[in-house]
Amino acid sequence: MSSGWFLLFLLITVTYVNAKFDYSLAKAFLKMKYCTMATYFHCSAKKEIMKQFLTDDIRVSVHEVTNRTFSIQTVLEKQHYHIGVIIDGDCPSLEPFFIECANRKFFFETYHWLVFGSNDSVVNTFENVGLCINADVSLVIPNYSTWTIFDIYNPSQKRGGHLKVEEVGFYNEEEGYNSKFVWNRYYKRRNMTGTTFKAAMVSIINSWGYVQPDGDVDGLVGKLKYDELDFGIAALLYKLFRLKVIDYGYGNWVMKSVFLFRHPKSTSSSSELYFRPLSGSVWMATLIALVLITIILRFIVSNEVKLLEGEEESANLGESSWSFLIIYNIGELCQQGFSYIPIFSSGRIVVLDVLLFFFLIYQFYAASIVSFLLLPPKKTITTISDLLKSTLQVGMEDILYDIDYIKTTTDPVAIALYQQKIKQPHNKTNFLSPHDGLERVKAGGFAFHTQTSTSYPIVEFGFEEKAICELAEVQLYKPLYAHMALSKKSPLREIFMYCNVYQMEVGILQRLRMHWDARKPQCVDYTPYLEVEVGLDESYWALGLLGTGIMLSLLILLLERAWKQWGANFFTKERLASYILKKGSK
Repeated sequence: MSSGWFLLFLLITVTYVNAKFDYSLAKAFLKMKYCTMATYFHCSAKKEIMKQFLTDDIRVSVHEVTNRTFSIQTVLEKQHYHIGVIIDGDCPSLEPFFIECANRKFFFETYHWLVFGSNDSVVNTFENVGLCINADVSLVIPNYSTWTIFDIYNPSQKRGGHLKVEEVGFYNEEEGYNSKFVWNRYYKRRNMTGTTFKAAMVSIINSWGYVQPDGDVDGLVGKLKYDELDFGIAALLYKLFRLKVIDYGYGNWVMKSVFLFRHPKSTSSSSELYFRPLSGSVWMATLIALVLITIILRFIVSNEVKLLEGEEESANLGESSWSFLIIYNIGELCQQGFSYIPIFSSGRIVVLDVLLFFFLIYQFYAASIVSFLLLPPKKTITTISDLLKSTLQVGMEDILYDIDYIKTTTDPVAIALYQQKIKQPHNKTNFLSPHDGLERVKAGGFAFHTQTSTSYPIVEFGFEEKAICELAEVQLYKPLYAHMALSKKSPLREIFMYCNVYQMEVGILQRLRMHWDARKPQCVDYTPYLEVEVGLDESYWALGLLGTGIMLSLLILLLERAWKQWGANFFTKERLASYILKKGSK
Protein backbone atom coordinates (compact mmCIF):
# COMPACT_ATOMS: atom_id res chain seq x y z
CA MET A 1 0.00 0.00 0.00
CA SER A 2 2.85 2.37 0.89
CA SER A 3 4.62 1.61 -2.39
CA GLY A 4 1.46 2.56 -4.34
CA TRP A 5 1.28 5.95 -2.64
CA PHE A 6 4.96 6.49 -3.37
CA LEU A 7 4.46 5.80 -7.09
CA LEU A 8 1.48 8.18 -7.18
CA PHE A 9 3.53 10.92 -5.48
CA LEU A 10 6.41 10.35 -7.90
CA LEU A 11 4.04 10.61 -10.89
CA ILE A 12 2.61 13.91 -9.62
CA THR A 13 6.11 15.30 -9.03
CA VAL A 14 7.31 14.40 -12.51
CA THR A 15 4.15 15.94 -14.03
CA TYR A 16 4.78 19.15 -12.11
CA VAL A 17 8.45 19.42 -12.98
CA ASN A 18 7.93 18.64 -16.66
CA ALA A 19 4.82 20.20 -18.13
CA LYS A 20 2.93 18.16 -20.64
CA PHE A 21 3.96 18.94 -24.23
CA ASP A 22 1.38 18.70 -27.00
CA TYR A 23 3.00 18.68 -30.44
CA SER A 24 -0.26 19.28 -32.31
CA LEU A 25 -0.88 22.39 -30.18
CA ALA A 26 2.64 23.69 -30.83
CA LYS A 27 2.26 23.02 -34.55
CA ALA A 28 -1.11 24.85 -34.68
CA PHE A 29 0.38 27.80 -32.77
CA LEU A 30 3.36 28.11 -35.15
CA LYS A 31 1.08 27.85 -38.17
CA MET A 32 -1.20 30.60 -36.88
CA LYS A 33 1.82 32.86 -36.27
CA TYR A 34 3.34 32.05 -39.69
CA CYS A 35 6.50 30.71 -38.09
CA THR A 36 8.73 28.41 -40.13
CA MET A 37 11.54 28.65 -37.60
CA ALA A 38 11.32 27.89 -33.89
CA THR A 39 13.37 27.31 -30.76
CA TYR A 40 12.31 24.82 -28.10
CA PHE A 41 13.59 25.20 -24.52
CA HIS A 42 13.05 22.19 -22.25
CA CYS A 43 14.15 20.43 -19.10
CA SER A 44 14.35 16.91 -20.52
CA ALA A 45 12.92 16.61 -24.02
CA LYS A 46 12.91 13.60 -26.24
CA LYS A 47 14.57 13.54 -29.64
CA GLU A 48 11.26 12.50 -31.19
CA ILE A 49 9.96 16.08 -30.73
CA MET A 50 12.65 17.48 -33.00
CA LYS A 51 11.94 14.80 -35.61
CA GLN A 52 8.25 15.73 -35.61
CA PHE A 53 9.05 19.39 -36.33
CA LEU A 54 11.42 18.48 -39.16
CA THR A 55 8.78 16.21 -40.68
CA ASP A 56 6.47 19.24 -40.99
CA ASP A 57 9.21 21.48 -42.51
CA ILE A 58 9.63 23.53 -39.35
CA ARG A 59 13.26 24.28 -38.58
CA VAL A 60 13.67 23.96 -34.85
CA SER A 61 16.59 24.10 -32.46
CA VAL A 62 16.24 22.32 -29.12
CA HIS A 63 18.06 23.52 -25.99
CA GLU A 64 18.02 22.52 -22.35
CA VAL A 65 17.19 25.56 -20.25
CA THR A 66 18.08 24.28 -16.78
CA ASN A 67 21.79 23.69 -17.32
CA ARG A 68 22.50 26.31 -19.95
CA THR A 69 25.61 25.96 -22.05
CA PHE A 70 24.44 28.28 -24.83
CA SER A 71 24.26 32.03 -25.41
CA ILE A 72 20.72 33.42 -25.54
CA GLN A 73 21.88 36.05 -28.02
CA THR A 74 23.26 33.41 -30.37
CA VAL A 75 20.23 31.13 -30.14
CA LEU A 76 17.41 33.69 -30.46
CA GLU A 77 18.86 36.44 -32.61
CA LYS A 78 17.65 35.60 -36.10
CA GLN A 79 16.77 37.61 -39.21
CA HIS A 80 13.28 36.14 -39.69
CA TYR A 81 10.23 38.31 -39.09
CA HIS A 82 8.24 35.55 -37.30
CA ILE A 83 10.17 33.39 -34.87
CA GLY A 84 8.47 30.86 -32.61
CA VAL A 85 9.77 30.22 -29.10
CA ILE A 86 8.36 27.21 -27.20
CA ILE A 87 9.32 26.63 -23.57
CA ASP A 88 8.45 24.29 -20.73
CA GLY A 89 7.09 26.70 -18.11
CA ASP A 90 7.52 24.26 -15.26
CA CYS A 91 11.30 24.11 -15.55
CA PRO A 92 13.02 25.38 -12.41
CA SER A 93 14.69 28.84 -12.18
CA LEU A 94 13.07 30.26 -15.31
CA GLU A 95 12.72 33.81 -14.00
CA PRO A 96 16.41 34.78 -14.56
CA PHE A 97 16.16 33.29 -18.04
CA PHE A 98 13.04 35.33 -18.84
CA ILE A 99 14.58 38.51 -17.39
CA GLU A 100 17.66 38.13 -19.59
CA CYS A 101 15.49 37.52 -22.66
CA ALA A 102 13.49 40.67 -21.85
CA ASN A 103 16.65 42.75 -21.39
CA ARG A 104 17.85 41.59 -24.81
CA LYS A 105 14.43 42.46 -26.29
CA PHE A 106 13.47 38.91 -27.26
CA PHE A 107 9.90 39.42 -26.04
CA PHE A 108 9.13 41.87 -28.84
CA GLU A 109 6.53 41.31 -31.59
CA THR A 110 8.95 39.39 -33.81
CA TYR A 111 9.09 36.58 -31.23
CA HIS A 112 5.97 34.52 -30.58
CA TRP A 113 6.26 32.69 -27.23
CA LEU A 114 4.28 29.56 -26.34
CA VAL A 115 4.68 28.56 -22.68
CA PHE A 116 3.45 25.13 -21.58
CA GLY A 117 2.46 25.04 -17.91
CA SER A 118 0.83 22.48 -15.65
CA ASN A 119 -1.12 25.19 -13.74
CA ASP A 120 -1.52 28.97 -13.51
CA SER A 121 1.33 29.36 -11.02
CA VAL A 122 3.60 29.81 -14.05
CA VAL A 123 2.23 33.36 -14.29
CA ASN A 124 4.17 34.32 -11.16
CA THR A 125 7.39 33.72 -13.07
CA PHE A 126 6.68 36.83 -15.19
CA GLU A 127 6.07 39.28 -12.32
CA ASN A 128 9.58 40.77 -12.46
CA VAL A 129 10.18 40.22 -16.17
CA GLY A 130 10.47 43.36 -18.30
CA LEU A 131 7.54 42.62 -20.58
CA CYS A 132 6.09 45.40 -22.70
CA ILE A 133 2.92 46.22 -24.58
CA ASN A 134 4.17 44.40 -27.68
CA ALA A 135 4.92 41.09 -25.98
CA ASP A 136 3.32 38.05 -27.63
CA VAL A 137 3.33 35.46 -24.85
CA SER A 138 0.73 32.69 -24.82
CA LEU A 139 0.49 30.47 -21.75
CA VAL A 140 -1.34 27.15 -22.27
CA ILE A 141 -2.57 25.09 -19.32
CA PRO A 142 -4.24 21.67 -19.67
CA ASN A 143 -7.90 21.46 -18.72
CA TYR A 144 -9.01 17.83 -19.12
CA SER A 145 -9.17 17.25 -22.90
CA THR A 146 -8.56 20.90 -23.85
CA TRP A 147 -5.93 23.53 -23.28
CA THR A 148 -6.79 26.97 -21.91
CA ILE A 149 -4.89 29.83 -23.57
CA PHE A 150 -3.84 32.93 -21.61
CA ASP A 151 -2.33 36.14 -22.97
CA ILE A 152 0.42 37.66 -20.82
CA TYR A 153 1.84 41.19 -21.21
CA ASN A 154 2.73 44.33 -19.31
CA PRO A 155 2.12 47.93 -20.55
CA SER A 156 5.67 48.72 -19.46
CA GLN A 157 7.34 46.94 -16.59
CA LYS A 158 10.20 49.46 -16.34
CA ARG A 159 7.70 52.37 -16.17
CA GLY A 160 5.73 50.84 -13.31
CA GLY A 161 3.16 48.91 -15.31
CA HIS A 162 1.37 45.89 -13.86
CA LEU A 163 1.36 42.39 -15.30
CA LYS A 164 -1.78 41.60 -17.30
CA VAL A 165 -3.11 38.06 -17.73
CA GLU A 166 -6.24 37.39 -19.75
CA GLU A 167 -7.88 34.18 -20.91
CA VAL A 168 -8.19 34.49 -24.67
CA GLY A 169 -9.12 31.05 -26.00
CA PHE A 170 -8.69 27.29 -25.98
CA TYR A 171 -7.29 24.40 -27.99
CA ASN A 172 -8.49 20.86 -28.59
CA GLU A 173 -8.05 18.24 -31.28
CA GLU A 174 -11.49 18.74 -32.77
CA GLU A 175 -11.68 22.55 -33.04
CA GLY A 176 -7.99 23.41 -33.18
CA TYR A 177 -6.44 26.66 -31.93
CA ASN A 178 -9.16 29.18 -31.05
CA SER A 179 -8.20 32.66 -29.85
CA LYS A 180 -10.40 35.71 -29.25
CA PHE A 181 -7.95 38.00 -30.99
CA VAL A 182 -5.23 37.33 -33.45
CA TRP A 183 -4.72 40.57 -35.40
CA ASN A 184 -6.27 43.16 -33.04
CA ARG A 185 -3.94 42.55 -30.13
CA TYR A 186 -3.23 46.27 -29.66
CA TYR A 187 -6.89 47.17 -29.74
CA LYS A 188 -7.46 44.85 -26.78
CA ARG A 189 -4.46 46.39 -25.00
CA ARG A 190 -5.34 50.04 -25.65
CA ASN A 191 -5.99 50.68 -21.96
CA MET A 192 -2.54 51.37 -20.50
CA THR A 193 -4.02 51.55 -16.97
CA GLY A 194 -2.28 54.81 -16.10
CA THR A 195 1.27 53.85 -17.04
CA THR A 196 3.47 56.96 -17.28
CA PHE A 197 5.93 57.18 -20.17
CA LYS A 198 8.77 59.63 -20.72
CA ALA A 199 8.63 61.88 -23.78
CA ALA A 200 10.26 65.11 -24.93
CA MET A 201 9.50 68.08 -27.15
CA VAL A 202 12.02 69.83 -29.39
CA SER A 203 13.28 73.23 -28.32
CA ILE A 204 14.26 75.28 -31.40
CA ILE A 205 17.96 75.87 -30.80
CA ASN A 206 21.07 75.40 -32.92
CA SER A 207 20.71 71.62 -33.09
CA TRP A 208 18.17 69.06 -31.89
CA GLY A 209 19.30 65.76 -33.36
CA TYR A 210 22.34 66.06 -35.61
CA VAL A 211 25.83 64.60 -35.64
CA GLN A 212 28.30 66.53 -33.51
CA PRO A 213 32.08 66.87 -34.02
CA ASP A 214 32.69 63.95 -31.63
CA GLY A 215 30.53 61.68 -33.82
CA ASP A 216 27.63 61.44 -31.36
CA VAL A 217 24.13 62.83 -31.85
CA ASP A 218 22.56 65.51 -29.69
CA GLY A 219 19.14 66.73 -28.67
CA LEU A 220 16.05 64.55 -28.90
CA VAL A 221 17.83 61.88 -30.95
CA GLY A 222 20.58 61.61 -28.35
CA LYS A 223 18.04 61.14 -25.55
CA LEU A 224 16.29 58.38 -27.51
CA LYS A 225 19.57 56.71 -28.39
CA TYR A 226 20.45 56.20 -24.72
CA ASP A 227 16.88 55.16 -23.73
CA GLU A 228 16.35 58.22 -21.57
CA LEU A 229 13.01 58.68 -23.33
CA ASP A 230 10.34 56.36 -24.67
CA PHE A 231 9.34 58.54 -27.63
CA GLY A 232 9.52 62.08 -28.95
CA ILE A 233 6.50 64.35 -29.22
CA ALA A 234 8.11 66.31 -32.07
CA ALA A 235 8.15 64.58 -35.45
CA LEU A 236 11.53 64.17 -37.16
CA LEU A 237 12.65 63.83 -40.76
CA TYR A 238 14.30 60.69 -42.08
CA LYS A 239 18.09 60.93 -41.89
CA LEU A 240 20.46 58.05 -42.55
CA PHE A 241 22.53 58.66 -39.43
CA ARG A 242 19.36 58.69 -37.30
CA LEU A 243 18.19 55.32 -38.61
CA LYS A 244 21.21 53.74 -36.94
CA VAL A 245 20.27 54.93 -33.45
CA ILE A 246 16.47 55.41 -33.36
CA ASP A 247 13.30 53.99 -34.87
CA TYR A 248 10.67 55.93 -36.77
CA GLY A 249 6.93 55.58 -36.43
CA TYR A 250 4.13 56.67 -38.72
CA GLY A 251 4.61 59.82 -40.82
CA ASN A 252 1.87 61.95 -39.31
CA TRP A 253 2.97 65.45 -40.37
CA VAL A 254 3.54 66.74 -43.90
CA MET A 255 6.28 69.35 -44.06
CA LYS A 256 5.98 71.48 -47.19
CA SER A 257 8.64 74.09 -47.86
CA VAL A 258 8.62 76.42 -50.87
CA PHE A 259 10.22 79.53 -52.29
CA LEU A 260 7.68 82.35 -51.97
CA PHE A 261 8.05 85.43 -54.18
CA ARG A 262 6.04 88.07 -55.95
CA HIS A 263 6.17 86.97 -59.55
CA PRO A 264 7.67 89.65 -61.81
CA LYS A 265 5.36 91.12 -64.42
CA SER A 266 7.69 89.77 -67.08
CA THR A 267 10.82 87.70 -66.93
CA SER A 268 11.72 88.75 -70.47
CA SER A 269 14.11 91.58 -71.21
CA SER A 270 12.81 94.82 -72.72
CA SER A 271 14.20 93.89 -76.14
CA GLU A 272 12.44 90.49 -75.98
CA LEU A 273 9.21 92.30 -75.12
CA TYR A 274 9.43 94.39 -78.29
CA PHE A 275 10.55 91.58 -80.56
CA ARG A 276 8.25 88.84 -79.19
CA PRO A 277 4.96 89.85 -80.94
CA LEU A 278 6.41 88.74 -84.28
CA SER A 279 8.35 85.57 -84.89
CA GLY A 280 11.74 85.62 -86.55
CA SER A 281 10.33 84.50 -89.89
CA VAL A 282 7.72 87.31 -89.83
CA TRP A 283 10.39 89.90 -89.03
CA MET A 284 12.48 88.59 -91.91
CA ALA A 285 9.52 88.63 -94.32
CA THR A 286 8.66 92.21 -93.28
CA LEU A 287 12.24 93.33 -93.88
CA ILE A 288 12.30 91.70 -97.32
CA ALA A 289 8.95 93.32 -98.16
CA LEU A 290 10.33 96.70 -97.06
CA VAL A 291 13.33 96.30 -99.40
CA LEU A 292 11.16 95.22 -102.35
CA ILE A 293 8.73 98.10 -101.80
CA THR A 294 11.63 100.56 -101.71
CA ILE A 295 13.00 99.20 -105.01
CA ILE A 296 9.56 99.28 -106.68
CA LEU A 297 8.88 102.84 -105.51
CA ARG A 298 12.31 103.89 -106.75
CA PHE A 299 11.47 102.55 -110.19
CA ILE A 300 7.97 104.15 -110.22
CA VAL A 301 9.10 107.57 -108.97
CA SER A 302 12.03 107.64 -111.41
CA ASN A 303 9.68 106.70 -114.26
CA GLU A 304 7.22 109.46 -113.30
CA VAL A 305 10.03 112.03 -113.19
CA LYS A 306 11.12 111.11 -116.72
CA LEU A 307 7.61 111.02 -118.20
CA LEU A 308 6.33 114.21 -116.57
CA GLU A 309 9.48 116.30 -116.79
CA GLY A 310 8.59 119.85 -117.85
CA GLU A 311 4.84 119.44 -117.29
CA GLU A 312 2.63 121.04 -114.63
CA GLU A 313 2.30 117.84 -112.55
CA SER A 314 6.08 117.65 -112.13
CA ALA A 315 5.80 119.99 -109.15
CA ASN A 316 4.01 117.22 -107.16
CA LEU A 317 6.54 114.53 -107.97
CA GLY A 318 8.35 112.87 -105.12
CA GLU A 319 12.06 112.59 -104.58
CA SER A 320 13.58 109.45 -106.06
CA SER A 321 16.67 109.17 -103.83
CA TRP A 322 17.22 105.98 -101.82
CA SER A 323 17.40 107.80 -98.48
CA PHE A 324 14.04 109.53 -99.07
CA LEU A 325 12.32 106.28 -100.07
CA ILE A 326 13.70 104.36 -97.05
CA ILE A 327 12.52 107.08 -94.64
CA TYR A 328 9.19 107.23 -96.49
CA ASN A 329 8.59 103.46 -96.04
CA ILE A 330 9.61 103.52 -92.38
CA GLY A 331 7.13 106.34 -91.85
CA GLU A 332 4.42 104.28 -93.54
CA LEU A 333 5.29 101.28 -91.34
CA CYS A 334 4.98 103.40 -88.19
CA GLN A 335 1.68 104.97 -89.38
CA GLN A 336 3.15 108.47 -89.69
CA GLY A 337 1.25 109.37 -92.89
CA PHE A 338 2.74 109.97 -96.35
CA SER A 339 4.05 113.05 -98.14
CA TYR A 340 4.14 111.62 -101.64
CA ILE A 341 1.10 110.94 -103.85
CA PRO A 342 1.95 109.23 -107.16
CA ILE A 343 0.49 110.64 -110.33
CA PHE A 344 0.09 107.41 -112.28
CA SER A 345 -2.33 104.65 -111.32
CA SER A 346 0.48 102.08 -111.03
CA GLY A 347 2.16 104.14 -108.33
CA ARG A 348 -1.06 104.73 -106.44
CA ILE A 349 -1.83 100.99 -106.42
CA VAL A 350 1.62 100.31 -104.95
CA VAL A 351 1.15 102.97 -102.26
CA LEU A 352 -2.31 101.61 -101.40
CA ASP A 353 -0.90 98.10 -100.98
CA VAL A 354 1.93 99.48 -98.87
CA LEU A 355 -0.52 101.30 -96.58
CA LEU A 356 -2.71 98.21 -96.09
CA PHE A 357 0.24 95.89 -95.50
CA PHE A 358 1.93 98.15 -92.96
CA PHE A 359 -1.41 98.92 -91.27
CA LEU A 360 -2.07 95.22 -90.60
CA ILE A 361 1.47 94.61 -89.34
CA TYR A 362 1.38 97.66 -87.07
CA GLN A 363 -2.03 96.89 -85.58
CA PHE A 364 -1.12 93.31 -84.74
CA TYR A 365 2.21 94.39 -83.27
CA ALA A 366 0.76 97.19 -81.14
CA ALA A 367 -2.19 95.07 -79.96
CA SER A 368 0.18 92.31 -78.84
CA ILE A 369 2.18 94.69 -76.66
CA VAL A 370 -0.94 96.30 -75.16
CA SER A 371 -2.49 92.91 -74.39
CA PHE A 372 0.71 91.85 -72.68
CA LEU A 373 0.49 94.89 -70.40
CA LEU A 374 -3.22 94.38 -69.64
CA LEU A 375 -3.37 90.62 -69.11
CA PRO A 376 -2.27 89.05 -65.80
CA PRO A 377 1.41 88.12 -65.97
CA LYS A 378 2.16 84.60 -67.07
CA LYS A 379 3.84 82.42 -64.44
CA THR A 380 7.16 81.70 -66.10
CA ILE A 381 9.16 80.88 -62.94
CA THR A 382 7.99 77.37 -62.08
CA THR A 383 11.21 75.47 -61.31
CA ILE A 384 14.45 76.00 -59.43
CA SER A 385 16.23 76.38 -62.77
CA ASP A 386 13.87 79.21 -63.71
CA LEU A 387 14.51 80.85 -60.34
CA LEU A 388 18.26 80.54 -60.86
CA LYS A 389 18.01 82.26 -64.28
CA SER A 390 15.72 85.03 -63.02
CA THR A 391 16.73 88.43 -61.69
CA LEU A 392 15.23 87.70 -58.26
CA GLN A 393 17.40 87.67 -55.16
CA VAL A 394 17.10 84.49 -53.08
CA GLY A 395 17.14 83.71 -49.36
CA MET A 396 16.28 80.81 -47.02
CA GLU A 397 14.96 80.46 -43.51
CA ASP A 398 17.69 80.25 -40.91
CA ILE A 399 16.69 76.82 -39.64
CA LEU A 400 18.79 73.71 -39.23
CA TYR A 401 17.15 71.33 -41.70
CA ASP A 402 17.42 73.85 -44.57
CA ILE A 403 21.06 74.53 -43.76
CA ASP A 404 21.67 70.78 -43.55
CA TYR A 405 19.95 70.27 -46.92
CA ILE A 406 22.23 72.81 -48.60
CA LYS A 407 25.28 71.15 -47.03
CA THR A 408 24.35 67.60 -48.03
CA THR A 409 22.44 67.95 -51.32
CA THR A 410 23.91 66.62 -54.56
CA ASP A 411 21.43 68.49 -56.78
CA PRO A 412 23.59 70.65 -59.09
CA VAL A 413 20.83 73.25 -59.54
CA ALA A 414 20.38 73.66 -55.77
CA ILE A 415 24.15 73.95 -55.32
CA ALA A 416 24.35 76.58 -58.07
CA LEU A 417 21.44 78.47 -56.51
CA TYR A 418 23.30 78.63 -53.20
CA GLN A 419 26.61 79.64 -54.76
CA GLN A 420 25.17 82.32 -57.05
CA LYS A 421 22.26 83.80 -55.11
CA ILE A 422 22.16 82.74 -51.44
CA LYS A 423 25.84 82.99 -50.60
CA GLN A 424 26.90 86.61 -50.20
CA PRO A 425 30.32 88.35 -50.19
CA HIS A 426 32.46 88.37 -47.04
CA ASN A 427 31.19 84.91 -45.96
CA LYS A 428 27.65 86.21 -45.43
CA THR A 429 24.50 84.38 -46.50
CA ASN A 430 20.85 85.17 -47.05
CA PHE A 431 19.70 82.88 -44.22
CA LEU A 432 17.06 85.03 -42.53
CA SER A 433 14.29 84.79 -39.97
CA PRO A 434 10.79 84.19 -41.42
CA HIS A 435 9.60 87.75 -40.68
CA ASP A 436 12.69 89.40 -42.19
CA GLY A 437 12.62 87.18 -45.27
CA LEU A 438 8.92 87.70 -45.93
CA GLU A 439 9.27 91.47 -45.49
CA ARG A 440 11.70 91.41 -48.41
CA VAL A 441 9.25 89.24 -50.37
CA LYS A 442 6.56 91.82 -49.68
CA ALA A 443 8.77 94.56 -51.12
CA GLY A 444 9.27 92.52 -54.31
CA GLY A 445 12.26 91.17 -56.19
CA PHE A 446 13.07 88.56 -53.52
CA ALA A 447 12.35 84.82 -53.19
CA PHE A 448 12.36 83.30 -49.69
CA HIS A 449 12.38 79.60 -48.80
CA THR A 450 10.44 78.58 -45.69
CA GLN A 451 7.75 76.20 -44.45
CA THR A 452 4.23 76.98 -45.58
CA SER A 453 2.98 76.48 -42.03
CA THR A 454 5.29 79.33 -40.98
CA SER A 455 4.85 81.66 -43.93
CA TYR A 456 1.12 81.47 -44.67
CA PRO A 457 -0.06 83.18 -41.44
CA ILE A 458 2.49 85.99 -41.91
CA VAL A 459 1.39 86.47 -45.52
CA GLU A 460 -2.32 86.37 -44.69
CA PHE A 461 -2.15 89.07 -42.02
CA GLY A 462 0.78 91.16 -43.28
CA PHE A 463 0.44 91.33 -47.08
CA GLU A 464 -1.90 93.50 -49.12
CA GLU A 465 -4.39 91.85 -51.45
CA LYS A 466 -2.41 92.75 -54.55
CA ALA A 467 0.78 91.25 -53.10
CA ILE A 468 -1.05 88.03 -52.17
CA CYS A 469 -2.40 87.68 -55.70
CA GLU A 470 1.09 88.13 -57.16
CA LEU A 471 2.63 85.41 -54.98
CA ALA A 472 4.09 82.34 -56.65
CA GLU A 473 5.67 79.19 -55.22
CA VAL A 474 8.54 76.98 -56.34
CA GLN A 475 9.55 73.80 -54.50
CA LEU A 476 13.20 73.17 -53.72
CA TYR A 477 12.36 69.60 -52.68
CA LYS A 478 9.20 67.54 -52.51
CA PRO A 479 6.98 67.69 -49.40
CA LEU A 480 8.46 65.54 -46.65
CA TYR A 481 6.74 63.39 -44.06
CA ALA A 482 7.95 63.96 -40.53
CA HIS A 483 7.73 60.78 -38.46
CA MET A 484 7.30 60.01 -34.82
CA ALA A 485 10.67 59.28 -33.19
CA LEU A 486 11.13 56.34 -30.81
CA SER A 487 14.06 54.62 -29.15
CA LYS A 488 15.70 51.80 -31.07
CA LYS A 489 13.58 48.63 -31.05
CA SER A 490 10.93 50.46 -29.05
CA PRO A 491 8.08 48.23 -27.82
CA LEU A 492 5.69 51.13 -28.46
CA ARG A 493 6.37 51.42 -32.20
CA GLU A 494 3.75 48.91 -33.36
CA ILE A 495 0.95 50.19 -31.15
CA PHE A 496 1.61 53.77 -32.25
CA MET A 497 1.62 52.62 -35.87
CA TYR A 498 -1.67 50.83 -35.34
CA CYS A 499 -3.26 53.87 -33.69
CA ASN A 500 -2.00 56.32 -36.34
CA VAL A 501 -3.16 54.17 -39.24
CA TYR A 502 -6.57 53.82 -37.61
CA GLN A 503 -6.75 57.59 -37.11
CA MET A 504 -5.87 58.07 -40.77
CA GLU A 505 -8.57 55.63 -41.92
CA VAL A 506 -11.32 57.38 -39.96
CA GLY A 507 -10.14 60.89 -40.89
CA ILE A 508 -8.85 62.07 -37.52
CA LEU A 509 -5.32 62.75 -38.79
CA GLN A 510 -6.61 64.77 -41.73
CA ARG A 511 -8.82 66.80 -39.43
CA LEU A 512 -5.90 67.52 -37.10
CA ARG A 513 -3.70 68.54 -40.03
CA MET A 514 -6.37 70.93 -41.27
CA HIS A 515 -6.70 72.36 -37.77
CA TRP A 516 -3.00 72.86 -37.01
CA ASP A 517 -1.57 73.47 -40.46
CA ALA A 518 -1.88 76.98 -41.87
CA ARG A 519 -4.25 77.47 -44.77
CA LYS A 520 -2.98 79.05 -47.96
CA PRO A 521 -3.93 82.75 -48.25
CA GLN A 522 -6.65 83.15 -50.86
CA CYS A 523 -6.42 85.70 -53.65
CA VAL A 524 -9.68 87.62 -53.91
CA ASP A 525 -10.05 89.02 -57.44
CA TYR A 526 -8.59 92.52 -57.51
CA THR A 527 -9.23 93.15 -61.23
CA PRO A 528 -11.44 96.26 -60.61
CA TYR A 529 -8.41 97.92 -59.06
CA LEU A 530 -5.93 96.74 -61.67
CA GLU A 531 -3.16 99.23 -62.26
CA VAL A 532 -1.46 99.19 -65.65
CA GLU A 533 2.06 100.45 -65.17
CA VAL A 534 4.80 100.66 -67.75
CA GLY A 535 8.11 101.00 -66.00
CA LEU A 536 11.70 101.15 -67.13
CA ASP A 537 11.84 97.35 -67.13
CA GLU A 538 9.45 97.32 -70.07
CA SER A 539 10.56 100.48 -71.87
CA TYR A 540 14.30 100.89 -71.39
CA TRP A 541 15.06 99.22 -74.73
CA ALA A 542 12.87 101.74 -76.61
CA LEU A 543 14.45 104.61 -74.70
CA GLY A 544 17.87 103.18 -75.48
CA LEU A 545 16.98 103.01 -79.16
CA LEU A 546 15.83 106.64 -79.06
CA GLY A 547 19.01 107.73 -77.30
CA THR A 548 21.17 105.84 -79.79
CA GLY A 549 19.39 107.56 -82.69
CA ILE A 550 19.85 111.00 -81.15
CA MET A 551 23.55 110.42 -80.48
CA LEU A 552 24.07 109.06 -83.99
CA SER A 553 22.28 112.03 -85.57
CA LEU A 554 24.38 114.48 -83.55
CA LEU A 555 27.55 112.68 -84.58
CA ILE A 556 26.58 112.81 -88.25
CA LEU A 557 25.69 116.51 -87.82
CA LEU A 558 29.15 117.24 -86.49
CA LEU A 559 30.74 115.32 -89.36
CA GLU A 560 28.64 117.23 -91.89
CA ARG A 561 29.61 120.58 -90.38
CA ALA A 562 33.26 119.57 -90.32
CA TRP A 563 33.07 118.53 -93.93
CA LYS A 564 31.33 121.77 -94.87
CA GLN A 565 33.92 123.89 -93.11
CA TRP A 566 37.17 122.07 -93.83
CA GLY A 567 36.65 119.09 -96.06
CA ALA A 568 35.25 120.88 -99.12
CA ASN A 569 38.22 123.28 -99.26
CA PHE A 570 40.82 120.61 -98.60
CA PHE A 571 39.60 118.02 -101.09
CA THR A 572 39.47 120.28 -104.18
CA LYS A 573 39.96 118.95 -107.71
CA GLU A 574 43.38 120.61 -108.04
CA ARG A 575 44.69 119.05 -104.83
CA LEU A 576 43.36 115.63 -105.73
CA ALA A 577 44.97 115.84 -109.21
CA SER A 578 48.35 116.87 -107.81
CA TYR A 579 48.17 114.08 -105.20
CA ILE A 580 47.46 111.50 -107.91
CA LEU A 581 50.35 112.80 -110.07
CA LYS A 582 52.76 112.56 -107.16
CA LYS A 583 51.73 108.98 -106.51
CA GLY A 584 52.10 108.15 -110.21
CA SER A 585 55.61 109.63 -110.45
CA LYS A 586 56.79 107.47 -107.58
